[in-house]
Amino acid sequence: MIYLTEITITKTLLKPENPSLLIGIRWETYQALLLDLAENPSKKLTYDQGSL
Repeated sequence: MIYLTEITITKTLLKPENPSLLIGIRWETYQALLLDLAENPSKKLTYDQGSL
């Protein structure tokens, strides 16, 4: 017996609600912010060579 199943895959991409760019941020500051936000997984940070 052969079963055929139709599968529909959808993706929802969410845009950040309030994107911000901070320049001149030290790595230590970024690490401290990560610790402060650890209890709030809905907040995401990205760091790249001083830009947060």
